[in-house]
Amino acid sequence: MRLLRTTIIIFLFASCGDKVDRDKLPGRYVFTHWDRDTIDVRNDGTYRHYTFAYGKTLENSGTWKLNSIGNEIQFEDFSFLTDSMPSGNWFSRLRVDGEEIHLMYADDINAYYNKVIELDSVK
Repeated sequence: MRLLRTTIIIFLFASCGDKVDRDKLPGRYVFTHWDRDTIDVRNDGTYRHYTFAYGKTLENSGTWKLNSIGNEIQFEDFSFLTDSMPSGNWFSRLRVDGEEIHLMYADDINAYYNKVIELDSVK
């Protein structure tokens, strides 16, 4: 019984991780596996997602919300800018490495959007 309690406590602490404050989220995030895929997260609760493909810029925009309890961000009306998936809500877990914030895409291949500049630098 004591081992079970210890295991549960360790699991709870391991799953908590660093929480991200809403005011630290705004900025430009670039996809680690393809540097032409970018999300600008704005402090007014909107985002702009764009990629460069087929000789042109593809983009969509919408609103975002922070779920601080689940440590995730929800992008509403999000599109991965492909023909194979319709727009919808995308829930991305947030990961913090020191001062770096990452929007997780796929844990199994360590793919994420990495914050590269702060919001006031985004035009």
